[in-house]
Amino acid sequence: MPSERPASTHRAFRDLALFLLLGFLLVLGFAGYQLAGGYRQAEAQAEQNAQRLALTLEGYLNAHFQTIDLTLAAAAAEFIDLHRQQRFSAGQFTQQLQAMHRRLPLVSALRATDSEGHILYGEGVDPARPLSLAPRQFFRDARSAPPDQTVFGLPARSRISGQWVLPVVRALRDQDGGFAGAVYTLTDAAKIAELFASVNTGHEGVITLFDAQRRVLIRHPPLPETAGMAEEQAVTLQAAPTLAALAAGRREATFSTHSSVDGIARVLSYRRIGDLPLYVIAGVSRSDFLSAWRREALVTVVFICLLGLTATVMCGLLWRSWHRRELAMGLLLARDRSLAQVVAALRGSEERFRALANGLPQLVWTSQPDGRADFFNAQWTAYTGVPAPDLLDEPRRLGLLHPDDQAPLDAAWHQALREGLPYHAIARLRRHDGVWRTFDSRALPQHDGAGRTVAWIGSNTDITEAQQVHDELLRAKQSADEANHAKSSFLAVISHEIRTPLNGVLGFAHIGLRDSEPGSRAAQHFARIQQSGQLLLALINDVLDFSKIEAGKLQLELAPITLRPLLADVLALLQSRADQQGIRLTLRVQPGCPEVVQGDALRLQQVLMNLLSNAVKFTAQGEVTLEAGPADGGGLCLRVSDTGIGMADEQLARLFRPFEQADSSTTRRFGGTGLGLAITHRLVQMMGGEIRAHSQAGRGSLFEVQLPGRPVAGETAPTPPAGAASPR
Repeated sequence: MPSERPASTHRAFRDLALFLLLGFLLVLGFAGYQLAGGYRQAEAQAEQNAQRLALTLEGYLNAHFQTIDLTLAAAAAEFIDLHRQQRFSAGQFTQQLQAMHRRLPLVSALRATDSEGHILYGEGVDPARPLSLAPRQFFRDARSAPPDQTVFGLPARSRISGQWVLPVVRALRDQDGGFAGAVYTLTDAAKIAELFASVNTGHEGVITLFDAQRRVLIRHPPLPETAGMAEEQAVTLQAAPTLAALAAGRREATFSTHSSVDGIARVLSYRRIGDLPLYVIAGVSRSDFLSAWRREALVTVVFICLLGLTATVMCGLLWRSWHRRELAMGLLLARDRSLAQVVAALRGSEERFRALANGLPQLVWTSQPDGRADFFNAQWTAYTGVPAPDLLDEPRRLGLLHPDDQAPLDAAWHQALREGLPYHAIARLRRHDGVWRTFDSRALPQHDGAGRTVAWIGSNTDITEAQQVHDELLRAKQSADEANHAKSSFLAVISHEIRTPLNGVLGFAHIGLRDSEPGSRAAQHFARIQQSGQLLLALINDVLDFSKIEAGKLQLELAPITLRPLLADVLALLQSRADQQGIRLTLRVQPGCPEVVQGDALRLQQVLMNLLSNAVKFTAQGEVTLEAGPADGGGLCLRVSDTGIGMADEQLARLFRPFEQADSSTTRRFGGTGLGLAITHRLVQMMGGEIRAHSQAGRGSLFEVQLPGRPVAGETAPTPPAGAASPR
């Protein structure tokens, strides 16, 4: 019977191990399947987002450039008609160009030249000293272009306004069809770039406007290396999928590739802008649309690793002590359920991505100085279903407003007209299908050189979805706060439960080290157990303190504190470690420093220990100084400075975040969890004070703690000689 029991135990352990291995492989396979499906779903979503963005931008840009094309064609036709009727004059043609220009809100200039390229017609032109477009490439292209063809030039700096503009030009013909000059518009490139910047494409997304020769005209974000590029020069798109799609004559395409401009991997979707030789491309970077999937993958990998490690530990425990099998299996199942709940919560909190609202472009309108509307863009007709000429009829237009909004909107509009100030109102507009949607209506007065209002330019922005998103964000924030509170409570309970058995392990190691012969292997093993247990206990204490702070359960015990002995005791605790590293510890007490203050001695000592131990840890040579003195405006000021490795600005920005250290190399070299400074920061705040850090890489660091201090009446430190210091 005794011999059968070990064999039976061995077979049971083998069967259990095989069962655990099979289960682990199944979980691994299922996790891989889920991750693969999530990857495909994220990629498909990115393609849909890129396509929607490209479609929205194509519609807006098509309306803009088609309007420019029609305006240039009308200007060219007017030029020929005036010559045929023998009524042509520079002033009359300039007036025609100015009238056309008012209907192009994004165009900074509408001008024309003679056959030699001299700019003679349009706003801002000096006929006595005309500038010449002859050196410009887009003028030469217009001269050689077929009749009635619009030419799109490369970005250039306007010599009249000094702004970067995108030229669009059409040749002017005389009565015999000969080249008589060119009429051109200058679109403000900054406004197009602002439009691109307003579209949410992620941190590394891109929106590019390029022509049929794949030359980049406008790009967001702009490339730093193009800042010094000469005028009428451009970067050319070279990505193979882009070349292939354009060579095949495709008007639209969606693909994944590495950008030939900045090398970033993106999902790109381009569309041709109407029948113009222009294309707009919208791209979402892989790092953006895969960020949620990567977090999910990381959680899954951590879960699999924890699961495998747990199974291994369980098998070892079962092999040594089979009678604990049921208890260990229960703990394993409980841990599996807890981890599954964490993974499910993380997945639910990360599914928040939303597509950009298709409210672009806005509803744009203009009016005369007296408030009479004279222009509505095509989006008004698309939204309301009312033809543009009918919109000029004020009673018909007012019928589109919600009855409750007509009075406040009319009052705001008349006040803006009287005072000449920007107009702003919120109103509901009826869509063509009868649905009421909320719009943010704004308008700015346009002034002439004398300050008189010559026109109004306004836009209506659909903000219905923005209000809904705001409400959802509030609910998401409330959910995150509840999850954070549950996490803190969980960590506090678990840390307390682990610390109780750990104290027993430390006591056993201390007894074993005491009773072992010095220098023996047993003494070394017990010393290592005691050292590791103390490190683990310190870590658990940090986690417990942080959890108590997070949960709001840490209370300060205020009592009178004799300051000098406390400072000396803190330095004494670190003196041995500093001596081993060859570092000098110095205590300085400034004149007027309170001798006795009201506070929590234990927590104040904890703050100083955290700061000083960090200073000693990160200082290879030199000194660490603790300075105490009165704070500006009363209270207590404590400064800890060192001559250690220091920190860069970007490291200082995240210094007091939980589980943060300067960088990964710091963790590998010096160890630590990154909780010490986070706890210190919270404790100082609980004491009613503040902590600041100043540092430069390679020049050491300075931490300054300002505390109310609440000095006890009549207790101040004696005034030492100037510059006195107490070396430790």
